[in-house]
Amino acid sequence: MKKLISVIMLLGILFLAGCNTNKSIQGIDLPFEESEIQQIALVYYTGDPSDARQKIVTGSEDIQYIYNMFSNEIHLETNSRNLSDPSDTLRIRIGLKDGHGFSMQYEGFGVKEGLLSSSDGDFAYFTPTDVAWLWDQLTAEYEASPISLAPSGATESPVK
Repeated sequence: MKKLISVIMLLGILFLAGCNTNKSIQGIDLPFEESEIQQIALVYYTGDPSDARQKIVTGSEDIQYIYNMFSNEIHLETNSRNLSDPSDTLRIRIGLKDGHGFSMQYEGFGVKEGLLSSSDGDFAYFTPTDVAWLWDQLTAEYEASPISLAPSGATESPVK
C-alpha cells in the first residue's frame, strides 16, 4: 500500500511539474550578427519621458558585450506578471552598417525585474536581468545628451 501511495504521489508531482507554463529561454534570436553593428543608441528615463537622455555606444568591446548579453546570456521567461508602472525605461536601438536597425525596450519594475520587448511586437519577455545596468555601469564613460521623445512608436530626435 505504501508503494502505491508513493507511486501516485510521484506521478502527481511529475504531472504538476509538466503543467508549469513558465517557459524559460536564454537569449534572443537576433536577426543579424555582431559584425553588422555600427552603433547602439541607448535612451534612458525614469518615469517622465521628457527627461530622457541618450548615449551612443560605438566601442567595439561594448558593442560585443551588449550583443552577447542579448543574444546568449539574458534569461527570459514567457510567463506574464502583474507589474505596476515601470520605475525606469531603457530603449535600445541597434544601428546596422547597412542602414537598417533593430529596436527593443526594457521597462524596469524594481531591482532585477523587467519586461523586455521588441518595438515591432515580435516578442515580450519577463527578465530577472537588470538591463538598465547597461546605462549606469557599462556605458558610464559615454556622454549622455538630452533627447526629445516622440509618442510611442515614433522615432526620437536629439535635442538641439
